[in-house]
Amino acid sequence: MRRLVVLVVVAAFVAVALPALAQTKAASPAVEFYNSYRAAWATAKSFQDILPFHSKASQAQLAKIPADQQKMMFQMAKEMDPKDVKVTGEKATPTGAILELSGTADGKPAKGTAELVKEGGAFKMVKEDWQQ
Repeated sequence: MRRLVVLVVVAAFVAVALPALAQTKAASPAVEFYNSYRAAWATAKSFQDILPFHSKASQAQLAKIPADQQKMMFQMAKEMDPKDVKVTGEKATPTGAILELSGTADGKPAKGTAELVKEGGAFKMVKEDWQQ
C-alpha cells in the first residue's frame, strides 16, 4: 500500500512537472546574442567597448564621428537607455532578425526593436529603436 501511495505521488509530480519543463526552451541564437550585447552595454565605458557587437556598416558610421562627439553621444545614450529590457518577440529576416523588446524608461513602460544582421555566420547589431 505504501508503495502505491509513493508511486501515485511520483506519477502526479511527473504529470505536472513535465509539461512545464517541456515549455521551457533555450533562447535562440539571436536572443542569446542580444542578451550578450546588453550585458556588454551595461559595463561599457565607450562605444569602443561594444564595437565588436556592431555590424561592419555601424562600425564604419561610428568611425566617421569625431572622438569628442562620440563621447557625448555615448553619455547621452547611457542616460536614455531603457532599464529591465526583455526580448518579447523575434522575427527572422532574410539578413538576420528583428527582436521585439520591452523595458522601462523614466519609470514608464517602453517598447522597442533591435535589428540584427548576420555577418560571417554571427549576429551583429544594426540598430536599436525605443518608444515610450
